[in-house]
Amino acid sequence: PECGARVSSDANFCPNCGESLNDDCQCDDDDDWYDDEEEDDDWCDDDEATKSVVILFTDSAALAGKYGVSEHDVTRILVNHINELQREGHNGYLLDASKYSLGGDDVTWMDYRDLIVYFMDDNDIDPSPKVSLFIIGGNDVIFQPAIKNPSFSPSPWGDNEYQETIYADFLYCFDEIDREFLDYNRARCNVSRLPLESGGMTSTIEDDIESFLNRSMSAVVSGLSISNAIMTTNRDWIPASREMSRNLPIISMNNSEGYVLDNMYVSPNIYADMDSEEGRMYSRDISDANMLVFNLHGACLPAQSGFYSNDLAFSINMLENTSASIFNTVACWGA
Repeated sequence: PECGARVSSDANFCPNCGESLNDDCQCDDDDDWYDDEEEDDDWCDDDEATKSVVILFTDSAALAGKYGVSEHDVTRILVNHINELQREGHNGYLLDASKYSLGGDDVTWMDYRDLIVYFMDDNDIDPSPKVSLFIIGGNDVIFQPAIKNPSFSPSPWGDNEYQETIYADFLYCFDEIDREFLDYNRARCNVSRLPLESGGMTSTIEDDIESFLNRSMSAVVSGLSISNAIMTTNRDWIPASREMSRNLPIISMNNSEGYVLDNMYVSPNIYADMDSEEGRMYSRDISDANMLVFNLHGACLPAQSGFYSNDLAFSINMLENTSASIFNTVACWGA
């Protein structure tokens, strides 16, 4: 694929970017995974597979309550964005959970998943990993899926309530989760979220959501340029970090024992607000980069926002010093 990711020889789509790996659409006559009763409704139709579909998923009433505005103010911003997408040749939809009856106080994330399935079926949107589901709002707007952590064991440091459950939006992409093997080709959609803070907002909906969607639209029109990326890695995960960054335009640096290896900054020797020549170089490169990549620890405590090794390696305050358009991390708990 164009993204350069490694894929298995029998893959139909790239698990990294979703690109089709065959000239012909890979539909299997026995492939009735989505609806046994609609065998003629081929979800992998050639024409449909090439269309870009974006579903904005939120609850306008909940968002309006958070910002102290009317539901009309919320829907105006979202519909304007959908119209912009349509003008650029994309298929945009608004899925507003406030317009559906989901079960009152007994609603769970699975009710939201069922709503997604119903909405896509009702609008003739064929399931595909190329369908983009974009959730606006946190758990107090659209529930984040949660399942019991199969690997949980009590932590010697306490705070077990943050580890007993796995919260993951990708659960919206599948009907069932095979923990041994997740086939991205079988996803009904890809998913992302603009989480916002919990409770009432002190900022405005224009500064937050409208501004974010406008910047997103600019990226849709002109694309995102990545010419220099920065990778910061935990020293225990250097091999994985090499693999993560091998197809990225990582800036070229000389190795510096304990600080820089193979063009990657290495923590714990690299940390936030360090007062040294290496620290100044780290801050300068973060400022100049247009993509930041972190393979570091997250913290299970909500108050400890940031990326860690033995100590804090990157804090949210450091974002003020960068103009990077892409921020990528695999930190636990989402940091």
